[in-house]
Amino acid sequence: MWIDVAIWVGLFLLSIALATVLVRRGTPWICGSTLPNNTLPESSSNRTFDFRSAGFWIGFFETLLIFCFVNAGEYSAIAIIIGAKEFVRKEQIKSNPAFYLLGTLVNVGIAVLFATVGAKLSAHY
Repeated sequence: MWIDVAIWVGLFLLSIALATVLVRRGTPWICGSTLPNNTLPESSSNRTFDFRSAGFWIGFFETLLIFCFVNAGEYSAIAIIIGAKEFVRKEQIKSNPAFYLLGTLVNVGIAVLFATVGAKLSAHY
């Protein structure tokens, strides 16, 4: 029981950390961001882990929901998360589509990968 909790929490935190670093540092570099002072959308700083950024918390809860859905075997529900996120952020996506699309795909991809590994590991123990 405790090993399962440790596996899931560890993989969740690792997923959040890796996705945050890749989205906040890698995505602007790949997209050729020309944002002033190297700040990212919705952030007043260029810190990687900006806990006051709406984007960080959206990604955090997106990852949490993905872990829950993968654990429950409801992979199709992940599409609802992506659709809702794209619907709510449509104005921001219009202004910087590559950043938001790539950021979403990075976050979802890492979360699904780590949650799937968690499901396999917890089934093994």
